Amino acid sequence: MTAEAVERSFRLPATAALEWATRVFRVLGADHTTAQDAALALVAADLAGHPSHGVRLVATYAHQADSGELLPEARPAIVRQDAHSTVIAGRRGLGAGAMRLAVRNATEQARRHGAATVLLTHHGHLGRLGLYVAQLADAGMVGVLSSGYGLLPEEAIVAPVGGVDRVFDTNPWAFGFPAEGGDIVIDMSSAAISYNAVRALGLAGIPIPGHLAQDRHGQPCTDPDSVLATGSLLPAGGAVGYGLALAACGLAALAGGPPASAPPESIAGTFLLALDVTRYRPLAQYRRHLGAAAAAVRAGTPANPGSPVRTPGSRGVLVRSPREVSGTIELSESTFRELEDTCHRMRLPAFPESR
Repeated sequence: MTAEAVERSFRLPATAALEWATRVFRVLGADHTTAQDAALALVAADLAGHPSHGVRLVATYAHQADSGELLPEARPAIVRQDAHSTVIAGRRGLGAGAMRLAVRNATEQARRHGAATVLLTHHGHLGRLGLYVAQLADAGMVGVLSSGYGLLPEEAIVAPVGGVDRVFDTNPWAFGFPAEGGDIVIDMSSAAISYNAVRALGLAGIPIPGHLAQDRHGQPCTDPDSVLATGSLLPAGGAVGYGLALAACGLAALAGGPPASAPPESIAGTFLLALDVTRYRPLAQYRRHLGAAAAAVRAGTPANPGSPVRTPGSRGVLVRSPREVSGTIELSESTFRELEDTCHRMRLPAFPESR
């Protein structure tokens, strides 16, 4: 398939996808709340226009559970806490379950003390980080979230500027701000393209666009399979993405050393910061001010008359809880077939009928 080819797609009610994914995670061993949290994280990504982090990852999580890499039945635990900070061990469970505990604790502590930080370790894939800072923004908080992985052979896929060795994971960042006219949610990878986006392109037989990745010799490479096998992704914006990847590792390192089986210099963890807006100015005033600023940006003259200026997070539908899920999600044919095949081979609940 060429880059110009259009892959056939299927539409599915978002509520059906949420219910199905919840059932799958329940079968894999998760309790109902954690299963629904994980399902919401994936469906919310599809609704927000980020299918690389959507329900297609149910297949990935299922295979990780089958291999023992992921323990869906595990529950996160608070291992250290004081007035302003919390450390949570994910126990290799579903990342969304650990993040639910993290967001709840950060919100409660920030309400009491104005600011709070949470560090998470040993957790599964979190999904799209924008969901969690959106939940904080909805609670009247400014949220900052980063996930930092460095020098872990099984996670590394991004090379540093000037290098060809895999050093970092895609080390994403997310920011959430309460604002009138729609909360501002910024969700970005420190890599030029996410791992899951490259994998999705590979499944669809579509080349990686532009100069976003390189082969093991440092030459530009557009073949997803080759990049994932022996190549590497490039940092977003060169030195900018490189710096953001390092910063995420610097915050993650606060949680302590790596797992016993990992190299001693490796880093793995997630950092969350919540700031209670009302400790600085009235929430309504802040929301009006930021909302007006965002509206002024969107009112600017577009470079392309047919494509208006947008603010981050405004392209798709933003949902924060199961009750907000509605509408439909769109799945590529390769994703649909992969999910059907995974359900059949692993004897999981059948994938819903599309339309």
